Amino acid sequence: MTIHGGVFVSYFSIELDKPPVYFAGETVRGKVLLHVNHPIYIRGLFIQIKGDCNVHWTEKCNGYKAEPRHYRNYQQCLGWSHFFLGNPRTVVKLEPGAHEFEFNYTLPRKIPSSFEGSHGNIRYFVMSQLDWPGGNHFQQTLQCITVNSIFDLNLSPDTKSSEERKTEHHQVLLRRSLKTTLNVPRKGFVPGQTVTAFASVDNKTMHSVISSKTELVEVCKYQACDQEQTTKRVVAKCKRGPIPRGTKDTWHVMLDIPPIPPSGLVYCHIIHLEYYIKLTVETVRLPKQKLQIPLIIGTIPLKEDADQFEDELDTIAESLQEAFGRKAPSMQFAESVWGKTELNTNQRRVSQAGNSFTPNYVLYKRTSTFGGHATSKTINRVSSTSNNKNYSKSNGSSSLDSILDEDSSPPSPTTHIPTIPEYTANSNSRRNSRLCSR
Repeated sequence: MTIHGGVFVSYFSIELDKPPVYFAGETVRGKVLLHVNHPIYIRGLFIQIKGDCNVHWTEKCNGYKAEPRHYRNYQQCLGWSHFFLGNPRTVVKLEPGAHEFEFNYTLPRKIPSSFEGSHGNIRYFVMSQLDWPGGNHFQQTLQCITVNSIFDLNLSPDTKSSEERKTEHHQVLLRRSLKTTLNVPRKGFVPGQTVTAFASVDNKTMHSVISSKTELVEVCKYQACDQEQTTKRVVAKCKRGPIPRGTKDTWHVMLDIPPIPPSGLVYCHIIHLEYYIKLTVETVRLPKQKLQIPLIIGTIPLKEDADQFEDELDTIAESLQEAFGRKAPSMQFAESVWGKTELNTNQRRVSQAGNSFTPNYVLYKRTSTFGGHATSKTINRVSSTSNNKNYSKSNGSSSLDSILDEDSSPPSPTTHIPTIPEYTANSNSRRNSRLCSR
């Protein structure tokens, strides 16, 4: 493929009217800027907003010099394009000078959040292409954007429920036991809140408990070729010291939720996301005791939690204000806790922001926490916190006000998913797009 236009076009870029972070249903507005040095003839100039979900992993095969087996899957989440000039069957003349082409497009409400994982991603981008006459010759410019889906915790019946789990290990001959308990008062949270749990270890054995740790874990399931690959990442964690034999220890755990995508990745059929809180107790000469309770991470907090967040000029949409019964809480966007991810070869070649991309997720600003006091550690892969960018929604709230104007009543289950759909390895994806190869 040959890229033309270095001499004839001195500037070709996309300029958005706000930082490149949007809610599903929000309108993307911007303009394409083009500076032509000499009169040129083109077949067309168009803008495209696209969202792709890609899955790929490899597995080793048995046998001498056997090549690894590749598992791939693809789902198109979004596709829109618009021609500013011409079409593939015409030729248009562009005069020298600066040219500006405005565009706007309202994102669908039923699209998944942006996501970056080890075996797949959900990535959205705005791309403009300048087609030259005579074969497959063109020039492109691209800008990645982040989409946050709307997951309202008020519409899910499980978010307010509590759960307690216990495990007990017996030393039969000594008639002694190790009892471990984990209790979560509720399961629904948004980024910026703090997960509260109560843990208890009753050590009646002859051995000391070395340590215990509580973790917020992300579980991602990828599907391709009727196979499934599962990965886990620790989002946040806190540790507890040793517990002597014959003693009982009860403590209050709090884990801060950093900017992460919502549970489920609703409307994506080939990547599924889950979160759970996990308690691990390590002892001398005894197997590890493990307990875990599933959690639900949303983007719209529970109505009773509105007082936790700062009240500023920020407003969301009328229907969200009805959900809170008051002014909507203040929010901002912050870089993902997992940091930057590398773009693929084709995207790096035309990207305006370099070779990497960092998703930005909603983050609520707290004035208080839910529960007592404890210490947690966020597992942040970003190299320098001073480079993290926070985008306040006060700069773009007016565009978000129109997201739910069409339906001011509480959303129906067909519009917003009140519960996380059950994920199975045989979920219906675009089978004609799935590839398996050696």
